Order: sequence, then structure tokens, then C-alpha cells
Amino acid sequence: MAEHWAQPHCDGLLSVDDSTTFRFRSELAVIVMSMAICITTDWAISAEARVTVESETSRNVEATAQSLLSVLCDAVVRLGPDFRITTPSPQLAALLLKSPGPLCFEGKVFTDLVHPEDRESIARQLESNTGGPVQLLRIRMPDSDGRLLTVQAFHSPFLEMDDRVGHFLGLIEGSLEEMTSSSPVKTEPVLLRREPPPAVCEPAYAASLPMDPVSNRSSCSGSSCSTDNSDGAFISSTLGSAISDGVNELCHSSDEIAVWLNTSSFEIVRTTPAFKMISGPSPEGDIILDWVRSPERIESLIQDWMQMMPVQDEAFSP
Repeated sequence: MAEHWAQPHCDGLLSVDDSTTFRFRSELAVIVMSMAICITTDWAISAEARVTVESETSRNVEATAQSLLSVLCDAVVRLGPDFRITTPSPQLAALLLKSPGPLCFEGKVFTDLVHPEDRESIARQLESNTGGPVQLLRIRMPDSDGRLLTVQAFHSPFLEMDDRVGHFLGLIEGSLEEMTSSSPVKTEPVLLRREPPPAVCEPAYAASLPMDPVSNRSSCSGSSCSTDNSDGAFISSTLGSAISDGVNELCHSSDEIAVWLNTSSFEIVRTTPAFKMISGPSPEGDIILDWVRSPERIESLIQDWMQMMPVQDEAFSP
């Protein structure tokens, strides 16, 4: 006898209302998942676009700041968040009269080049300005001879690719009284560009002019350092330790340290290459009295020397 299995009838397990509710919930779940996927995708695209725009803006700001500082300053230094120099800087090496080496100070901590007494304050000021306006700093840096070079530094912070703060420093040798008169950062007036170490301070600002023009005239007659009587506006004044060797040796030395002045305004007219190695680029036009520790004494010596010029001419008249 053949067996017959009863076929189950499932049509009655779900009512019409339950079937409708199930389909509604399924469609709602699909809609919610689709909306979540759309929102996540839109957020990811927006975040990527925002990062791209910020990166491009940061690069533009960085390039603009570097270009502007390169035009205005003697040297431009790019520092990382840890104050290490991130790009070669041959201009900084020239400013400090140091050998740049194969890396040109790249990887060196900038604060190690600063005078020890200023390192803590400079680091604190760099850390405090993380996104504000350009800050003007006064920094003392020893050069290769141990002399203190006073520079004014324009500090411009910027954001690295990892959102950490980097630093641009534009260094200008010497004083910026005209530019800092309206600056919110108060700085001291700078009288010396390179301050000699204590052991050589006295020779550095000692009398730089011969007190006996008659005898010196006889020793320098016919040389390049003799004074032209028809043009009494300029005299030759020597600076540095080479002065102690006498004017006669300076007249014939190939590496003389000498500077020609306008006696009416005390402006530097011309210098020898050896003097530029100490003063830095383009010292012409500066006031010599701003370079010495005792300007009143130097001015008095120059005036006394100029008053003796007629006696000198009279003594050598044929």
C-alpha cells in the first residue's frame, strides 16, 4: 500500500497584517542602511577635501612667508616643532662666519646657536606664538670668533602636514629702530652689531685714529690710505685688532681691516673685504658711531684729527 505524506500548508502561519509589517520593516532597514552609507561617504569625501584645501593653503602660506622673508632678511631658517633646522641654510652660516659643512646646519637645534643666556627666553617665545601674527624677536648669537652678533628675527609660525607647528625665522643683522617703532614687541636699541667678548673689549673700541697725523702722513704718503686734501670729506679709520700694528702696516697689508667715512655725517662710504667678513654684507651707508661702544670718544677723536689737518698740510707744503 502506497504511503502518502501530508503536505504542510503555511499560508495560514502569517496574517496579512504581519506580512505587511515585515515588508515595511525590511524596506525601512534598507533605507536606513543606504542613508548611513551615503552620509559616511559624504563625510569621508568632505574630510579628504578639507585636508587637501588646508594642506594647499598651508603650503601657499609657507611659500609666501619664505619668499617675503628671503627678500627682507639676511637669512631665513625653517624650524620644525622641536626647533631643529629642517632645510639647509648657507645664509645663516655666512651670517655667523662659520663653515656650513655638508648639511648647512640642517638637523641642528637652532637654540644651540643662540647665546646661552637667551636660549630659554627664545624657546619660550617661539612656543607661545603658535598661530598669531608675525613676532619680532631680538637674538644674540656668537659667531666663529666668539663675538656676539645681535640680530632681529621675524618669527612666522605655520602648520606642518601633521598639524604640528613649524617656525620660520627671518634674521636681519643689526638694529631695526625704524621698523620696530610701531611693533607691539618692545626691543632694546641695538648699538653694536657684533659685541666683542670681554677679553677683547678694550682694543675693539680703543682710539682708531692716529694722534700724530704728521708722522703718519710721512709713513703713508703715496699709498692708498693717504687723505686727499682737495676732498676733505673722507678719512680712513681702521677698526679691530689690526689697529695696534700701526697705520703703516695697514697701508701695505693685503688683508687690512679698514673703513672710509664721511666726516660730516659719519656714514660708512667704503670698506675693505676683510672688514666685511666681520660686519656682514653691505655695511655702506650705516653710521659708524652705532658700531662702537664709545661713540662720543670716537667722534671726538675724528674731530680732533680733522682740526689738525691744516697743520698737516702746512707742514708738508713745498
